[in-house]
Amino acid sequence: MDASDPIEKGAPTSQPADLLWTDEEQSGLAPPSPTPDVPGGTIWEPEDRVAVLKPREARPGTPESPAERSPQARRTQRPGPRHGAKPTKRMRMRYLVAAILVALALVADGAYVVFTVESSLTGTEDSLRSGSKALQNAHFKVAGNHFSTALDSSRSAVHASVHPAFLLGTLVPPISADVRATRALSRASELASEAGLEIVDAATAMQATDEGLGASLYRDGRLQFETIAEGAPFVSEAAELLDETDKILAGSPVPDLTVISDALEEARARASDASESARRGSVLLDALPGLLGGEGKRRYFLSFQAPGEARGGGGLTGLYGVLESDDGRVRLTHIGPIGELTAERLDPVSAPAWYEHAYGPFKSLVQWQQANFTPQFPVAAEVFLRMYEQAAGERLDGVVAMDPIALGQLTRATGPLRAPGFDATITSDNAAQVLLNDVYVHFDSDEVAQDNYLAALTRKLWRRLSSGDVDVPELAAGFAEAVRGGHFKMYSRYGGEQSALAELEAAGDFSAYGSNIQLVFHNNAAGNKVDYLLERSIETSVELDPNGDATVSTTLALDNTAPAAPASYLLGPGIRGDAAGLNRMYLNFLMPRTAESVSFGVDGETVRPFEHRETGYPVVWSLVAIPSGESAEVTVVYRVPDAAEITSHGGRFDMAFVPQAVARPDRLSLTVMAPPGYEALTQSSEAEARGRSVRWDGDLDETLEIDVSLTPDQ
Repeated sequence: MDASDPIEKGAPTSQPADLLWTDEEQSGLAPPSPTPDVPGGTIWEPEDRVAVLKPREARPGTPESPAERSPQARRTQRPGPRHGAKPTKRMRMRYLVAAILVALALVADGAYVVFTVESSLTGTEDSLRSGSKALQNAHFKVAGNHFSTALDSSRSAVHASVHPAFLLGTLVPPISADVRATRALSRASELASEAGLEIVDAATAMQATDEGLGASLYRDGRLQFETIAEGAPFVSEAAELLDETDKILAGSPVPDLTVISDALEEARARASDASESARRGSVLLDALPGLLGGEGKRRYFLSFQAPGEARGGGGLTGLYGVLESDDGRVRLTHIGPIGELTAERLDPVSAPAWYEHAYGPFKSLVQWQQANFTPQFPVAAEVFLRMYEQAAGERLDGVVAMDPIALGQLTRATGPLRAPGFDATITSDNAAQVLLNDVYVHFDSDEVAQDNYLAALTRKLWRRLSSGDVDVPELAAGFAEAVRGGHFKMYSRYGGEQSALAELEAAGDFSAYGSNIQLVFHNNAAGNKVDYLLERSIETSVELDPNGDATVSTTLALDNTAPAAPASYLLGPGIRGDAAGLNRMYLNFLMPRTAESVSFGVDGETVRPFEHRETGYPVVWSLVAIPSGESAEVTVVYRVPDAAEITSHGGRFDMAFVPQAVARPDRLSLTVMAPPGYEALTQSSEAEARGRSVRWDGDLDETLEIDVSLTPDQ
């Protein structure tokens, strides 16, 4: 470099070391300027800063200290405070001006960075929404374009979020949480974009068409295992990316700015849903080959249940069948009335000790009709299988349980169904009404004719499903809806497959929802079919105290809309000779695992309930009878120690409300009240947070998982 060239910072020079520093750098108000070879010229690693700030060793012939230098040398030295010297007023003013200039520069630089992050995140959000919509509509190429755009935008936001001006914001308490939350949103958007591209790659590998992924997986009545093998790795990778996305957003601090807080809350909800969907998709693709005969023929006991005569696990088993799956094809090999298996008296089958204690007195170990008194379907399924082995002499691989409501939902894929014996066309809109009410009126006490009609209808359903003449997207939607409501359940004796069914919430295993659950269920004790005409409403209030304990009050309102006449197979009198229309039931309240019952009352009268444990969960129950056209109200109060995790910094409470697969879904009104001094927030779908309370109202047609976060009042 010529002597006439300006001296560049960090360039080799023979000038004294202190001439390479600006006033601000020398006084410590700003970090040293980076050398040109630092990428971008802006971002410094800590070790680089240490190296630059390290004092240079004195060169031979150079004065060791300012005092040893000549007056001429001192005059050429940049002015600055000396150790022990008191700064003059002029010097202080210079430092103040320098500090203001640096602050203004950082603000201007920071404003540009914030604008870059904000615009990049906005563009990413728009592209992610468009990509998701295109995926749902099976427009995979369009989805890929949107996700690629989202990835570019999100990476721009991530790059801007590591700019020094942005990083300094993490050290400023008033805005630290906002800056960190924005960084989390940037990184999460990048991962979500990558996950979207993985799903598009899965669709490409599976040769998906505009009919969707399902049409590639299920063709000509057969599940295509080869296609699954091609796409499963991409779906698994997408699930891992979305799981990381969910964790990043969940670990983000709560921002102070409303606009960032709202964006973070929405992103958390979307990421949680997307992560759950991708995880289940990956689990399903892994489990299907085993469940449907890709690893050897499988045979399942089919329990066709009637929730008009309610059971804890759904409804009374009136028909049974055998389903066979082989190389991706499923067919119904036999169906008939359960009476075919009751010609000879059964010896009691083995079951867990709690089941024998709770349901043995109701002959659940020897009678098909009582085997599913328990709502814990995997246990009831094993009882079914052991009974079948004793009655039929052969071992099966699992159980499939379905009811008329599930049958109706599957007609969305097969089209309307008809069968000889009753002039009715069965659709998703009328299946419950026709098959849980009208058939009993039509056939009345002619059980043989009724069984023949229902068997023919069920046979036609499975024949259509196995033929492949179905609307595949509607088939997937119908199965999903039936599973969510507990109207279609499956059990496998193969441990890995059973675990997958539990993860997919298709196993009827309430324990999969954790220790804090509530399940209200009843078993018909009248021997009639009036539960189709029963309306149930649940009102639950959860009061949290500062120690994290919960006091829960649940009131169940029962409205029996059954008429009192005429006497019939539908209305009774049933096995006890009760008045027609009477609804007599064993009413059960299953509570969280550590719950302690406080009180139990029927129509305002305190009652001492019966008690038992259901696979570790406490249950209180009583016999309740409701005459035709009348109502009853039952209230249980219980305490749950350590139901919530609460500290002075905040807390969290979660609980699951599991439905019984009844003919008409329960109506649930839920209130969760935070302790005094805390505000309640929630990400649970359709729940409303206001002050200390979170409320949810709606039909309990699927399991409700309520998640409440607690923040100290400001």
